[in-house]
Amino acid sequence: MLLFVLFFILFMPKTRLYYGLEKALYSSQIILSDEKIHETSISLHIDDGKLFFKDIEVGEFKHIAIYPDIFVNLLKINHFQKNKEISLLPDIVLDNITFFYTPFYPIKAWIKGESSLGHIRGYIDLRQRRVQIDLFASKLPGQLQSLMKKIKEDQYRYEYNY
Repeated sequence: MLLFVLFFILFMPKTRLYYGLEKALYSSQIILSDEKIHETSISLHIDDGKLFFKDIEVGEFKHIAIYPDIFVNLLKINHFQKNKEISLLPDIVLDNITFFYTPFYPIKAWIKGESSLGHIRGYIDLRQRRVQIDLFASKLPGQLQSLMKKIKEDQYRYEYNY
């Protein structure tokens, strides 16, 4: 069993997996462009790309690492910065965001990270199609106050159903 898992990790076509994911995101009008892709034996790395939603540039990222596995799947995003021309949201930089998913608990994907505003923690409920993100910040910018509700001192919550 251990040998099977090792061979699965080493020989999985990670670049093909990425292009399949990119095709699936395209149907939701989410596009990654200008990225540089390189594959290692255990991961796939995407550098210096732009994220578009409905033909609007949402932001840029420095590095994304994808670690696909049978038991644990990780997606790590380093330094995502929103497009400065979008004035509806404040200038937010997501320094390190990690998405964690395991088939042993297929109902939720977990989110954890750091931003320029504070610590982020949350989950995506895949069964109920719901996203809940908690932001731990001492102060919330004015543009985000209408999107997030205050849970307790220095904790704000964003909830979204898709």
